[in-house]
Amino acid sequence: MPARHARRVPLAALAAVLAVAVAACGRSTQEPAGAHAPPTAGTPAKLAFAASTLDSKPFEGVTLAGKPAVLWFWEPACGACGAQAPEVAMTADLYEGQVNVLGVAGGGGDALHRAFVDSTGTRHVRHLSDPGKEVWNRFDVSTPGEYVLLDRGGEVVARGAELEGRLAKEVAPLVR
Repeated sequence: MPARHARRVPLAALAAVLAVAVAACGRSTQEPAGAHAPPTAGTPAKLAFAASTLDSKPFEGVTLAGKPAVLWFWEPACGACGAQAPEVAMTADLYEGQVNVLGVAGGGGDALHRAFVDSTGTRHVRHLSDPGKEVWNRFDVSTPGEYVLLDRGGEVVARGAELEGRLAKEVAPLVR
């Protein structure tokens, strides 16, 4: 092989390696909680996220599709959130198997999250750990104690802290 052609092969290999390195630049090998997961056909973009539960199990937002859902955004230092917990637990019990009830914990860290769940009687409710508030941001939530209600298709139908005191009543039409 002439010397001129011998240099092309290593240069081509180097170019390929650089192209892969540049394409991967800025990406981590693990997706962070709340990262965008590829949407599946017919699933709303808001449900295209991945996160971890408080017990470190993976959670895909697309699993919320098909049933109405209550998303409860809380922080362990939020007094109002502690006051909301019995209503969230009661709603989860009342609509067990019919509605996805999901707590989304922001701020505080895992030990405080677990202590909050234990002290509020919401251990039977699935909770996400969202320290960077990626899921909060996806649903345009900025303060703890807010609810977001989703219909079976994953579309937001109600939101806000003012749902407190009537959460189960607001969920009722979604299960019909």
